[in-house]
Amino acid sequence: ASVGAANTPESLWYSIAALRSSGYSFARVDELLSLGGYYEAEQIIETPVDEISVDAPRSTKINQVNTGDKTISLTISDASDATNVRQILANLADTDVKATFFLNGLTDPDIIGEIIAQGHEIGNHTYTQDDATNLSIAEIEWELITMEEMVQNNSGVTSRPYFRAPMGETTDTILAVAAGLGYDYTIGW
Repeated sequence: ASVGAANTPESLWYSIAALRSSGYSFARVDELLSLGGYYEAEQIIETPVDEISVDAPRSTKINQVNTGDKTISLTISDASDATNVRQILANLADTDVKATFFLNGLTDPDIIGEIIAQGHEIGNHTYTQDDATNLSIAEIEWELITMEEMVQNNSGVTSRPYFRAPMGETTDTILAVAAGLGYDYTIGW
């Protein structure tokens, strides 16, 4: 399963404790996918626009991973409040849980290194987090490339291969653009 983060750092701590007491373990997205058994969510099929070919590869959209194990991948989106993120990091360290953080351009660049140093994983949530379904191909590319450059410049790591679409909304075109930039997986909620 893939579960979105709780609303506050404190509620996250309690959620983790409750899930652990129910026999669940936690894994980053890469670890969950390595267990196998993932499947694609329904994808929107639309007429390709501009330079996107009907044969172009698409990022695989994943909303759930069915492994048969009681394993949860904790994902955290929009890490724009550094104080809040540091509290989340402290709670994750306290509970020995690793997560995947989907960052946007409002993320404090200094926090990116802290996330990586604690063994968490980074994904791309676009730079402005604007609804990509309303953007051109060039604008979607700019969003992903600009966020990737911010991650690399501040941590030396890449956000590839994980992308989370703003608002969770995708189209065939968005999935093709993401795949063309190395985002093999589009992670839902």
